Amino acid sequence: MQVRYRYRLYPTPGQKQALARQFGCCHVVWNDVLAPSQSIYQEGRKYPGGGELQRRCITQAKRTEERSWLSEVSASVLQQSVRDLDKAFRFWWESKGKVRAPRFKKRSTAQSARICGRDFRTTDRGVHFPKVGELKLHWSRPLPSPPSSCTIVKDCPGRYFASFVVDLEDRDLSPVFGQNIGIDLGLASLAVTSDGEKIAPPKFLRAALKPLRRLQRNLKHKQRGSNRLALARLRVAKLHAKVADRRLDFLHKPSTRLIHENQAVCIEEKSTALACPQPTPFYPRPELAERGAFSKFPGKSIGLIPVAGASAWLVPGLPGHHGGGLCGPVEPHHAHRTGIPRFAGGRRPGL
Repeated sequence: MQVRYRYRLYPTPGQKQALARQFGCCHVVWNDVLAPSQSIYQEGRKYPGGGELQRRCITQAKRTEERSWLSEVSASVLQQSVRDLDKAFRFWWESKGKVRAPRFKKRSTAQSARICGRDFRTTDRGVHFPKVGELKLHWSRPLPSPPSSCTIVKDCPGRYFASFVVDLEDRDLSPVFGQNIGIDLGLASLAVTSDGEKIAPPKFLRAALKPLRRLQRNLKHKQRGSNRLALARLRVAKLHAKVADRRLDFLHKPSTRLIHENQAVCIEEKSTALACPQPTPFYPRPELAERGAFSKFPGKSIGLIPVAGASAWLVPGLPGHHGGGLCGPVEPHHAHRTGIPRFAGGRRPGL
């Protein structure tokens, strides 16, 4: 089983400039390869493959005046960007629309550069990336096996991370034999277990609303294109990242505990968006944002199943959770048209 181990990076100012060149060249090559791939698909021609695309968009592009600066970064990073796009395009083609098609990359989103094989190496102090140098890394935990790939990521708040893919064997942590548990997802509580335990979702976003409003008011009055606008955007992004990190930490703790304490876990497969898709007097907007953020709780629990040596089942939600004998089931036509779930009798939930 392959898993990812992520660590925090602390590059120097010179290394940040080198990484910025790596990120920029990777997203330019990605877009240069994606544009002809889409035209080939629309015209019905034969897909050339990753090798031919590398020759056109990397080897030949370096000889032109417009793309001569591609030689300033490692060729392995650019080649891996083409391989990733080729793999994503083939997955989308074979899935027949079930997987989202590759899209063009923007500078405003999170930037990344991936490399595989022997082109990088880990050291006691960090990781050595080609044409960047040795990046200082905080080893919060040791790697269980030699990594097969390394991805350097810069998120919107400006933080740097190194993500390694390693092979991990399924471990048997000897959970309690025969002890099973069921988890019911809800709105008033994040989850309710069959043992009677209620997991209340903490209101991280509501606690950060006051400073968030102040930062957004400050952002509104900044002049477009100024340095102060970029600084104000960075402050807002850092606050959102802080809230997201708290949510992720909260999701990991109960999911890890429930998986390690039980042999089998049954989780209800229910969409909280159907129960309350837009702001209402009962659930204002910050409350709904928290519900959507904590919808990843089943995925966090299931992701730990192979590591903990347990088993899990996704149980379909009962129709009675969204309707009753008096109101009838939810009409999907009305829910799609108005955005508000309505029963067959015309009444709304909670009214």
